[in-house]
Amino acid sequence: MLTYCGDWVINSHKTKIDKIQSETEKAEQYIFSFAKEFGFDNLIEYDEDLKMYFPTAEMEENFHGLIDNYDLKEKWFRYWTIKIS
Repeated sequence: MLTYCGDWVINSHKTKIDKIQSETEKAEQYIFSFAKEFGFDNLIEYDEDLKMYFPTAEMEENFHGLIDNYDLKEKWFRYWTIKIS
């Protein structure tokens, strides 16, 4: 999940694939390839047609809950930082 979070933070806002996104995707695919071996097959699945690993719906739901919490805390932090300044 940490790999997915890092990739999301670094690349989710981009509209074009760049070198960083290409490299992080390679690293993410490599790490995801071990998911089943380490008992995380409920979080990562392999698509035979695309020959790639993807997060499952369960992982997406868990992850986006964490991101929503982070975003909410960040908005409040910025609000109070600006208000105090």
